[in-house]
Amino acid sequence: MKNKELESYHFNLFQECHCEFLVGRVEHLDAPDFLIHTPEHTLGIEHTLLFKEPIKRVAPQQAIEGTQNKILKKAQIICNKTNIPPVIAHVIFDNKKRFNSESVLETINFKREEINYISSELASCIIQYYNKNSNKKESSELFTLNCDIEGINKVFINLGIQQGKSVLKTHQWKSVSPGWPRKDFIKEMQERINEKNKKHFEYLEKCQECWLLIVADRSKPSQSFQINQATKQYTYESYFNTVFYFEIMEKDLTRLSCKKSKRRT
Repeated sequence: MKNKELESYHFNLFQECHCEFLVGRVEHLDAPDFLIHTPEHTLGIEHTLLFKEPIKRVAPQQAIEGTQNKILKKAQIICNKTNIPPVIAHVIFDNKKRFNSESVLETINFKREEINYISSELASCIIQYYNKNSNKKESSELFTLNCDIEGINKVFINLGIQQGKSVLKTHQWKSVSPGWPRKDFIKEMQERINEKNKKHFEYLEKCQECWLLIVADRSKPSQSFQINQATKQYTYESYFNTVFYFEIMEKDLTRLSCKKSKRRT
């Protein structure tokens, strides 16, 4: 999903969850990302994503996810060329062995031949399973594949076959990472607000009031947060009129307590 599409998706979910949301003409722009025009005034909403702070000497999780998604896309392209119908594939990568490099660049610039090799092996594993099981009348549950691929722990596949026919319209491939969500993330939240505070004057050139919408998605390891009471009740420093934290997987919307930051001169 591209940035603008992701922003629109999050904004639409935000509208659904915010019971006092203003009704008006919406513009999807930049800085701030959304303007809502009403007869009385214009409200700006700046959208931003929250990521976990990377562990020292380990690449940021979003860089690791980018490499994993590249592998999945390449494997999916190979499967498409064989004309197999869409399947659901959940892949658990072996992060410790292959992706937690000491250098961020080493992870981002993962060797092309290694990406191609893992993609090819993954596609081959899925194609073989499909060819052996495509004649089944029912195959609509996740099945664990017996794959021996360096860099991958497990592969789960669902052929989406019901009454002898494929019912899936598109491939649904994703990386799945086990782990616990971070619950106390005051530091990450304040740092994200600080970054957006720097542009607050710029936002007010287009609107009379501006909100900040901080979004996390627990389905992604780099954004796996579960807000606790300490993080909810903390008073953050912000230039924005209102700051929201929004976990989209659970549709959990929290209005954060804030005090006005002193502007730097």
